[in-house]
This record gives sequence, structure tokens and C-alpha cells, in this order.
Amino acid sequence: MNTDLSSANQAIQHAYQALQNGNRSAARRWAEQAVMLAPTLEEPWLLLAAASPLPARLKYLQRALQINPQSARAQAGIAQTRQKLQAEEGMRATIKSRPRRGTIWLIVLALTLSSAVIWSGVSSAQTVLAPTPSGDRLSWSQVEVSKPTYTPSPIPTATPIPTSTLVPTEMPEAAAPAEGSENEPSAPVTGAVYTVQRGDTLGQIASRFGVSLETLAEANHLSDPSSIYAGQELIIPGVDFIPPQPRQAGGPKRILVDISEQHLYAYEGEDLVYSFVASTGMNNATAIGTFQVLNKLPSAYGSTWNIWMPYWLGIYWSGGLQNGIHALPILPGGGRLWAGYLGTPISYGCIVLGEYEAQLLYEWAEIGTPVVIQW
Repeated sequence: MNTDLSSANQAIQHAYQALQNGNRSAARRWAEQAVMLAPTLEEPWLLLAAASPLPARLKYLQRALQINPQSARAQAGIAQTRQKLQAEEGMRATIKSRPRRGTIWLIVLALTLSSAVIWSGVSSAQTVLAPTPSGDRLSWSQVEVSKPTYTPSPIPTATPIPTSTLVPTEMPEAAAPAEGSENEPSAPVTGAVYTVQRGDTLGQIASRFGVSLETLAEANHLSDPSSIYAGQELIIPGVDFIPPQPRQAGGPKRILVDISEQHLYAYEGEDLVYSFVASTGMNNATAIGTFQVLNKLPSAYGSTWNIWMPYWLGIYWSGGLQNGIHALPILPGGGRLWAGYLGTPISYGCIVLGEYEAQLLYEWAEIGTPVVIQW
């Protein structure tokens, strides 16, 4: 059963992607596969409705409403589909009664109205659209974001978006001093090469090989001893041989969100990969439990609040809506909502990170990565 549900979720994702690419026939095939695997899920029936011609759409929406009588998307879709059907019927009657000269233009108008029936017929006002990054990635996507019934307070002041995006970079090698300069060493530094492992600090490495921290930093031209990174090669002065280093074990990826600490941790096995300050929902709006990454969107749009949420990782559904992990939202004027409030419960229910931290997590996490939210 779990295998069928997992396969159904994958088919649902493929159906969404096909709809986003304008391939309705492929979207319909994927939705039909999801229905066969998990007929009691509401989502495949909504997708079938979105991928079907207008006359056939109503029965799929009614089936979705039978599964979830409280579905706002199904209810809205049924109402809008009936309105469109009535509008088309009225248009056909009008075309028949109009003089011949205007017939062609009325037919064009009717076809335009028909083609304008899009996914909004089966989605609520909370539909989230994501723009597509460059290259061969999707041009846009849809998720839904949960919103609590209360009004958040306080409302933070928006701050401007930084003009550049931070990306992780390797430490540049120090330039060799100019010939004849006072700082030119009398002889090149010699020693064995050590590859920095995850969790290493320069002080620990210096102590392990019996050299001083200052000597080790000077030999490797490190102005900031805390700037070393896993995989970096360091010269250990005075050491002739270092035994081969065992490959790091690593392990399955998982994300832990601690609400009491307002902190997010990312692990590979028992190794801590990332540790980020986070903000969860106000008034306990973030659910606790064990979830997983359901979808990844480069930037998701929340129409309810008119905000963009970069580096979206959807993690659980709350009724017909979805909560996720994302960077500080971008307001219409370009400012960052909740900037300066990280570390405080301030969101509508999602887990919010800084932009750079959210980008790192987005690139590291995979669909299916477990997410545990706890107190």
C-alpha cells in the first residue's frame, strides 16, 4: 500500500509538470495512473478535471468532492465549471441569433473563452504559482500554502532585497608575494598534505599533528582560521607522511526542525551537515510530526498574501493547502517580509530561513527526504 501511495504521488508530480508544460494529454495519462494507484486521494481527480475538456470536467470534480466534502477547490471548480458551461451555452444561442456578418467574430470569442478555462477551475484562491528558472527546468509550478485563521502580529517592516545572491565559493589560493618583497619566504613550505574532513577545525588539525595553530595557518596562507571547508587540502609543516584517510561514512539525509529552539538541522546519517536559525508559525501554526519533502520549486507564489517564497520545499498538507520550508518571502515592492525576525515564531505556518541558508538546503535536499518537526 505504501508503495502504491508513493507511486501515486510520483504520478501526481508528473501530471503537474505536464500541465505546466501545456501537455494536457500527458497530464491526463499521469492523473489516470494516480487514480488507479490511489483512487481515494482527492488530488488525482482534481488533476483529471484540469486536464479534461470542459464537458467532462464536472464529473471528476464531483468525484473529488465525494472523497473530500470539505474541499474548497472541488467546490470552487464545480461552481466555475457550471458557470463556464452556461456561458458557452448562452454564447452558442447568441451566435445563432446574430446576423451572418458577426458570426465569425462571435465564434472566435467563444473559442477564446473556452480556451481560457484553466486550472483555476479546480484550485482555490490559495494556489501558489512558481516561475521557472532558466534552462530545461519547469516554466512554472503549483503548490498550496496553509494559512491560519488568525491575523499575524506584529507586521514587520519590509527591507530591501540584497542586490546580489550569496553562493558558496572555495577559498582562493593566496597569491605568491612579488619577487624581492620583504614578506617573501626564504624557502617553500614543505610537509604532508591533509584533506579536511567534515567537522574538522584548524585547531583540531594543528593539535592532531603537533603543530601550532599560527604555523598551520601561515603555511596555508589562511587569514581566517575558521574558513576551512570539507575537502580542502592543507599542508602540514614538518610532517612527512599522513596515512590514507578513510572515506567518510555519511548516511541517509534527514531534516530536523526544533520549534522550541527555532532552529533547523540537516543530517547525513549521524553527521550534522547544516545548522540554521529558523522561524516557525505564530501561535503554534506549524504542525509537529514526521513528514517528507513532497516537492521543490525554485520560487513559489502565494496569491493569498501576494508574496514570492524562494527555494520552496513542500513538506506536508493541511487540508487542501500545503506548508513548506522556504527563504524569507519577497513582497510586491521588493522588500523581504519578516527580515530581522528570524529565530522568532513569525510565519503563517511554514519554516522560514535566510535566503542563503534556504538555497543551501534546497540544493542539498531531495524529494522524499524525511522532515521531523518537534518541540
